[in-house]
Amino acid sequence: PIPCVPWQSQTSGHIHERKAVVSTQSTWVVGSFLILNLFVAILLSRMGDEDETKWAQEAALMKAMALNKENPASLEENLYDKQRRIVELLERRAFIQDEERNRRKMKSSRNKMQIDGLALGVFPPENKFRIAVHKLVKNPIFEGTIDFLIFVNCIFLALDDQERGKKHEDLFFLSDLVFIIIFVIEMILKMIALGMWSAPLFANERWGTLDADDNSKEYDYWKEKVKEKITVLGTVDPFQINVNIHTKGIVTQLKRSNKGHLLVEWWTLHKLRFLFKDQLLMAVFKHVEDEQDENNSGWSQWTSQGDPPAGVPSSYLEESERLSRPLEDEDVNKVCCSWDMSNRSHNAYMSSNWNRLDGFVVLVSVLGAFFPNLTMFRAFRAIRPLRIAVRIDQVKVVLGALVRAVPAMLNVMVFCFSFWFVLGILGTTFFMGQFRSCHCKEGYEEGDQQNDPGAYEKLYYGDTWGDKEMKTREDCREFPGECEWRDEWFNFNDIFQAIHSLFVLATMSNWNEIMYNGVDANGMDNLPKVDNTFLYSIYFIIIIIVCAFFSLNLIVSVVVDNFNRIKDENDGSALRTETQERWVQLRRLTDRMGLVRVLHQPEENWRLVAYRIVEYYFFDPFILGCIILNTMMMCIEHYGISEELNIMLKIFDYIFIAIFTVEAILKITAYGWGQYWADNWNKFDFIIVLVGLVSLFDLFGGAGVNVLRLFRVGRVLRLINKAQTLKTLFLTLLYSIPSLWNIGLLLFVIFFIYAIVGMELFGDIETPDTWFEQHDEKVTFLDFTLALNVLYRVGSGDGWTSVYIRYLRDIDFSKIYQVYIYFMTFFVVGSLVMINLFIAVILDLFDEEQRNQEKMNKLWAVKEWTRVWMLYDTNADGWISVKNFIETLKRTPASKKDENGEELGGPGLMSWNEDDDILQLKRSSSISRGHVTSDKQQSESEKEVNLSKRQILEHLLKLNLLVELRVDHDTPYDGTVQKVDIWGRTQKSDAGGIRDVESSSSMNWCVEYTHALVVLSTRVTQINLEIPELKRDQKYISQWYAETYGLQKLYEELITEDARRAQNERLLPSVLAASSSEEMMGTSSPPEPPSKPAETELVPIR
Repeated sequence: PIPCVPWQSQTSGHIHERKAVVSTQSTWVVGSFLILNLFVAILLSRMGDEDETKWAQEAALMKAMALNKENPASLEENLYDKQRRIVELLERRAFIQDEERNRRKMKSSRNKMQIDGLALGVFPPENKFRIAVHKLVKNPIFEGTIDFLIFVNCIFLALDDQERGKKHEDLFFLSDLVFIIIFVIEMILKMIALGMWSAPLFANERWGTLDADDNSKEYDYWKEKVKEKITVLGTVDPFQINVNIHTKGIVTQLKRSNKGHLLVEWWTLHKLRFLFKDQLLMAVFKHVEDEQDENNSGWSQWTSQGDPPAGVPSSYLEESERLSRPLEDEDVNKVCCSWDMSNRSHNAYMSSNWNRLDGFVVLVSVLGAFFPNLTMFRAFRAIRPLRIAVRIDQVKVVLGALVRAVPAMLNVMVFCFSFWFVLGILGTTFFMGQFRSCHCKEGYEEGDQQNDPGAYEKLYYGDTWGDKEMKTREDCREFPGECEWRDEWFNFNDIFQAIHSLFVLATMSNWNEIMYNGVDANGMDNLPKVDNTFLYSIYFIIIIIVCAFFSLNLIVSVVVDNFNRIKDENDGSALRTETQERWVQLRRLTDRMGLVRVLHQPEENWRLVAYRIVEYYFFDPFILGCIILNTMMMCIEHYGISEELNIMLKIFDYIFIAIFTVEAILKITAYGWGQYWADNWNKFDFIIVLVGLVSLFDLFGGAGVNVLRLFRVGRVLRLINKAQTLKTLFLTLLYSIPSLWNIGLLLFVIFFIYAIVGMELFGDIETPDTWFEQHDEKVTFLDFTLALNVLYRVGSGDGWTSVYIRYLRDIDFSKIYQVYIYFMTFFVVGSLVMINLFIAVILDLFDEEQRNQEKMNKLWAVKEWTRVWMLYDTNADGWISVKNFIETLKRTPASKKDENGEELGGPGLMSWNEDDDILQLKRSSSISRGHVTSDKQQSESEKEVNLSKRQILEHLLKLNLLVELRVDHDTPYDGTVQKVDIWGRTQKSDAGGIRDVESSSSMNWCVEYTHALVVLSTRVTQINLEIPELKRDQKYISQWYAETYGLQKLYEELITEDARRAQNERLLPSVLAASSSEEMMGTSSPPEPPSKPAETELVPIR
């Protein structure tokens, strides 16, 4: 008979077990989630303090110290010169940053398929064969075919495992050869069409940049020289060159060639470039900007236009005539007109890093075809999926950000390695040769596998084997074959093994086993003794703090910090494309300022009762409490539940189904089906209620009922709509989807590559009959799916060292370096960097949320405009007529002052005072609760704004808002009462009776809400949103207003005035600051320009 255990003792045991679980989990949460991530937070906080403002201050301080050292005199003229040069340094830094941002944008937006330069030193741009190849290469069908073939090649790589590879060896070899030939032909065709190298192979003239910090005197000299020439050009042609304005600028770049040419870039109202040769001005180039299309902006040579004024010196006229002649040297002209002042062919095949990566993959494939027996080249076939990655913008943006973070990561690794090196030396001092022990196997017979760790037992000091007490290495050798003297895989025998062990300890996978091996160390050639030297545990604790908490988190922090810098440079996210960034910004804006459907009160008494119930203050909290209680009841269910408890839970489930069904019926009755179904959360609630009702009946059998009962979990999601904090977190997760998708794509590419490499390197390692741990037969690279499973386990860091040890043990010793490189690089790239990018996304989102909150505070007037819009668009369909839209602008404030007295702009036409703030709070309170009642809105008094047609037209001209001809359903704001029938149809009640609003609709020019919201928001604050282009069936609202009210002549005059005003406002503030520094520094006249330095004093070209 089986002895019965008392129930009380079982309960006591379960209680102690649960206490242990709670204690362990809470310790793990606090220690791992909180304490460990505090290191990341502290490191990111310190790195966040290092911004461009601080760097600029340090650069100015270093410059001031250098100037004081150069000229310690504190005379007034010296003080002026020092201040001027420091100001110019700061302005030049600001220009370089802005220019680098513009150049990256220009580089990405340029026409990348334009023919430029000499291809392969043979084909000029006008060559007919090159033009024909270029047409073929830029054809979308050609690119699509290549992408499809790359995808098919990746499928063949995934199928080429050990079993299929031996069975269909010829098929895989021929297919691989065909793909290689196709990709080589593709690369050659692109080299012919676009050219191969960016730098010309046979250039007669070489150019170099003069650094501003090392050549400050030369920059000063050419600054005065440029001012002198601007005076000449402005005197001859004052229409193009304004002397008073264009002389106020700074020299931003100096380029010098080995042929005596010197190119000066001047930053002023217009960007100008002056080409000198031996002090003689050869040509002047002016940057021409196309405001409609930035891709059409570029550089053109300055030529005199019109007749010069009377009294111009003849020398000025002769120089102007000479400068108007086109340059004969095409290479020099190319340098002067290029966006980066170089003679490079920016569309050449090897000028793009992505093409270089693509070419490297093809080259490795060719080498692999010539040397098929070399494992290295066969393994490198796995990088072919990178060819797909470089063709997907979502992957390129993440990969590009990671590549930019590599230099900082390498610096951090070198910094951390210095600490690791010290700890490794200490480890070799403490434990060299002391991690070895005697491993014995019972029932050993000849021919048994000796490398199976599961069959051997590790002995400790004083253990007995047979009749022998085991203490030393000599004792172990008395049992040959049956016992072996083995070393641990992670030891401190030399500095390499010590660093290797530190890396494993830093990953914190089974780190306690290594620590216990150190604590048990008992000297050279002695068996380990349990807890021999407990003080050695302090050494391993220090390793965990320095190597795991600090070093690895420092690498993650550097990557995240680099992403933040890229985000600041791009004014967006480092992990999203421009299209995704605009989508996120638009969703943020529309979620915060989306239209709220006006819920009209019904007229029928029986519906009015339901309306008052659902609008009652305690109705929503009651439903929220029922959802929470229902969730708690679902959590009580468990395996082995008693019959009584199961019946009670079923009764509660029926009660909750009834409550939620009554809630849905009441809302449908109160609001009408149309208004109820228009809300997405109501749709979700209705589906959950419907599924709950169906689950009450056994219509699909037991299994079908269980599946339907799973939908009860959806009731928990209703909390998202009821709790504002949960809703905010849900929206944060929604905004992170594009970034997470991009990272996931790149992560899959990395997993794919490492899976193919693993299949090639370790696919021939057979699984032994016995294994060290459970399911070890699945930890293999025999096929693609198993390889992905192994990599996922390693990437998660969950006991990955056991997989690592298995392949260190099973592979041939001559190839053990492959295991080291493979697993350690994958853990760094796949786990440490890539998976931690998800943390970077979440941190980035919370930082963006804070920044967007500051922007949203400036959109107070847009919120007021949204409230007024809803007075006309009661159905929240997002369209109103143009006339009603103009009325919304009349009722929207133009500007107001905040609590600090700062002026906050608005998109409207109405003035604003302090009394209006109180009214605004009352209006916004109902909107923030999730719905608006029309009666309260229509009872509010609105200001009457009387404006002239010219004022309205001027305001509309600034908006660039598009209008479209469509059916108009909106209702004029005339104070009439609206109501909704049971089907949700909006009706209007006035002296003429009751009529449907939809029946009175007509074709009219209308404004779309989202487009208007984007236009007004971008006018008030800087939000990265794309304004749609004009389509055939649309027109600008200013054009419509002018045509409707006969103001075409005034419209043309205002357009001319606006263009002239925009031209006058283009003078950059920083240039004015730099040029006006002479007046601010208290000197009556600037010093004489420095004389030209001798040729021998010039600093060599960098």
